Amino acid sequence: MLRSILSAFNARPFGLMIPPAWLAAVGVALLWLLDPGVCLLAAGGLLAILVVVSWGPSAPAAAAAPSASQQALVESLDDDDELRYHAHDRRCTAVSEHLRRFGSRVDMRILGERIAQLQQTYLQLLLARQAMKRHTAPAPDDGAETPEAKLARLQAQLQGETPIPDDVRASITAQVRTLQDRIRLRAESRERLPLIEAELARLQEQTELLREQAATATEPAVMIDAIDRVFQSLGDTNRVIQGGRA
Repeated sequence: MLRSILSAFNARPFGLMIPPAWLAAVGVALLWLLDPGVCLLAAGGLLAILVVVSWGPSAPAAAAAPSASQQALVESLDDDDELRYHAHDRRCTAVSEHLRRFGSRVDMRILGERIAQLQQTYLQLLLARQAMKRHTAPAPDDGAETPEAKLARLQAQLQGETPIPDDVRASITAQVRTLQDRIRLRAESRERLPLIEAELARLQEQTELLREQAATATEPAVMIDAIDRVFQSLGDTNRVIQGGRA
């Protein structure tokens, strides 16, 4: 119990140089100069908070097991991409395992959340890439008209000399707009694929670097800063997934 409270007292969230509980303890000590009674109450409150935190669920050393919904997404990947995801998952788990040796000097709860976010972002990239590849894949040669060919035929029909009733012309015009949207979306997907591939490679390399750093680091601050930088870069990656640019 005492060890858990000490761990909560020394926990330092990512990005902070000093554990928040240390600052609170200094504030409590300064209160003694103003009002010893209030100081004792504040000290009791701080201790109660630390006890509650120490009883809370601690982040696992390894990444948490995926939920049923996330596991279903993983299983929906192509075989090669599923293997690629599990390789990335093992890298993330190795980072957490190496950081266990720092004990209370790192906040494993926040670490667990950030590692989980890294895994989720990687999975979303794989799913986005798979959807784009399927969307832009050539249609099977079954004699069906391609969107481009159909668009050209309909446009020629609209521009031809043969009279077309107004209601038929309106329907054909709507088809043309729909086909133009389909072709545009396919072109955008083809343009985004190299960016998705680059982001996947970047996350793989960054996670591998984290694993190597965690295996050799002697001070937790080095790893806290490194994980902070990777975590902050995920905002750019999420914009890529949603169709923007990093």
